[in-house]
Amino acid sequence: SDGTPEGTVLVSEDIGPDTGLYRGIRQFTATNDAVFFVRNIDGNFTLLKSNGTGYEGVASTFLWNPSNLTAVGGTLFFTRLSPDTGTGAELWKSDASGTRVVKDINPGFGSSSPANLTNVGGTLFFRAFHPDLGTELWKSDGTAEGTVLVKDIKGGDGDSAPAALTAVGGTIFFTASGSGAGAELWKSDGTAEGTVLVKDINAGPGDSSPANLAPGLGKLFFSAAQPDTGREPWTSDGTEAGTLLLKDINTGAGTSSPGNLLKVGHTLLFAATTPDAGRELWRSDGTEEGTTMVKDIVPGAGSSSPEWPTRVGSTLFFTASRPDAGIELWKSDGTEEGTTLVKDIVPGPGSSYPANLTKGGDGTLFFTASRSDTGTELWKSDGTEAGTVLVKDIAPGPGSAGVGGLLNANGTLFFVAFRPDTGSELWKSDGTEAGTVLVKDINPGQASSWPTSLFNVDGRLFFTAFGSGTGYELWKSDGTEAGTALVKDIYPGPAGSYPIPLIQINGVLFFKANINGLWKTDGTEAGTTLIRDGILPGGRVYGCGGGFAAIEDALVFAARDQNGCELWRSDGVTAEPLVDINPGPAGSLGSFVTNAFRKVGGQVLFGAYDEAHGLELWAADGASSTRLVQDVAAGAGWSSPRFLTPVGPLVFFTANDNVAGNELWAISKSGLTGESNRAAYSPELAPQDDDEPTPGRGGSADEFRAFVPSLEEDPPELAASAAEAP
Repeated sequence: SDGTPEGTVLVSEDIGPDTGLYRGIRQFTATNDAVFFVRNIDGNFTLLKSNGTGYEGVASTFLWNPSNLTAVGGTLFFTRLSPDTGTGAELWKSDASGTRVVKDINPGFGSSSPANLTNVGGTLFFRAFHPDLGTELWKSDGTAEGTVLVKDIKGGDGDSAPAALTAVGGTIFFTASGSGAGAELWKSDGTAEGTVLVKDINAGPGDSSPANLAPGLGKLFFSAAQPDTGREPWTSDGTEAGTLLLKDINTGAGTSSPGNLLKVGHTLLFAATTPDAGRELWRSDGTEEGTTMVKDIVPGAGSSSPEWPTRVGSTLFFTASRPDAGIELWKSDGTEEGTTLVKDIVPGPGSSYPANLTKGGDGTLFFTASRSDTGTELWKSDGTEAGTVLVKDIAPGPGSAGVGGLLNANGTLFFVAFRPDTGSELWKSDGTEAGTVLVKDINPGQASSWPTSLFNVDGRLFFTAFGSGTGYELWKSDGTEAGTALVKDIYPGPAGSYPIPLIQINGVLFFKANINGLWKTDGTEAGTTLIRDGILPGGRVYGCGGGFAAIEDALVFAARDQNGCELWRSDGVTAEPLVDINPGPAGSLGSFVTNAFRKVGGQVLFGAYDEAHGLELWAADGASSTRLVQDVAAGAGWSSPRFLTPVGPLVFFTANDNVAGNELWAISKSGLTGESNRAAYSPELAPQDDDEPTPGRGGSADEFRAFVPSLEEDPPELAASAAEAP
């Protein structure tokens, strides 16, 4: 594309069949005159290139995926495992004169496994293994004789394990373990004498474990840990004196326990606890000075304990407690003056206990609230005191209708409610008393069908309900009595299959049924089929967390089989294990994954356990790459990441590094792809549709909901300053 409709054209459509799980064109890397990429053709990974008018194969078909594609001028460097040439995984290059191995660093079939390929001023730096030297820092000018060890930092066959190679001007910074020092910050100018430890931040053999290295303002920014400060932000100009702690943000081991994370444009809102203010509403733009309390609703050390954050238009609704008003409905625009009580539904210190906050289709907030004369019923609010009213007293008098399961499906509010003459059944509302009606008495008379797991698939409602002759099975509804019907009696007879909707992809609902089977449906009986039996997808039953994400029209999910609970993948026809992170029957994904499983771009981020790292943050692209993002609680400690929330170029989450306690963390989206962990906003990293939670799922007090304001475009001052920001 040249940016015009007529100049946006198909380059080639005959690139070959796309087979297997590893689909798609990937690893786009541009040299001076071509773009290189990798494609799976007939089950083999092939390196191709294009100048925009067609494509051509670069070399023979590769049986192992070319990786680490890195351009230096007109030359493409990459790593390739190539038994056909008698070498293991070594450094290769492709340029105008052909494609060939640069140097067999670990001679024969052994591998040097080049990684962290980084262009610094026209020279390629990388880490590689040699049996006599261990894993050390190397450089290459593209010739065999110019591909040399920079320095044997550890000495002998020990590994200094250089990592996180980051260029700042003509200097490369990286982390490494030297003799007498743990994992610390190093730099190199490409010579042995110019490759030196910048500073032993955690003096002696202990590790400061620098991470999140990012260039900016001519300096390096990174995080590092010391025993007396924990992991905090640092900066370096390359000198020992100029390598400084920016600020000990959370002094000591106290914890603020951030929770209920949600996004407001490029700002994060969350609840946090401090000794002076208690638990209140806070906001953060990813900087220290931009992380502040919105309002101390209960002045002093008392807590308002914000819960149920829900966006309606540009207004944030939530519940909060104040001694003179009890637990009631509040709203906020992100400012102190704009954070106010909406209505004291039960006047005085009594509480109406608002819950189930749900956005309606016409800019209305629906919720449940309790009053002594009506019990717990359905309410609505437009954000004003006068516009906050009872919708309908479904169970007349002080009895409660037990309203729950609120779900907005294309402008219609569906919910579950109890009435003595019908039991607990499916209802709908348009926000008026007359328009709040029973949809269908599925289990006729006073008996209940107890609808659960309401789920929206492109305006169609799916849910689980009990019938006297079928037990719990999958139902659907278009909001009419006639259009509310059983989808399929999966387990014939009164026992039921207990289906639980999981996620929808392109109008198809994936669900689990018969306890241990993955199913799909298009809403018809014939289109309701078993994908795979003998696995337990999602849910907290038997300790397997409920994580699901759609990546490139495939389902990536947590499921349990004889190898424990691990990450799986399904194309809607079959389902197979994606990776076994923690081998053996224990698995890596327990119930803890429920609050740490989120699609971000073309990846899913999730919490997973293995013996070496404990419970930490991982990333998977649903195909060839599954990796540990960062060992926040170093070693076997558990950081227990939760509440993953994308906000602009960042993904916020909570984690415990076992030094600072449970606090707020963030990683840049670019860092998830191996690029610089740049924390500045830029248009290409603007929030995408995956910043919203999976449509159709209900919320609860311990789950966040994304909050997106009416802002259509990025503030010009943000876009203009992106290039200069660190």
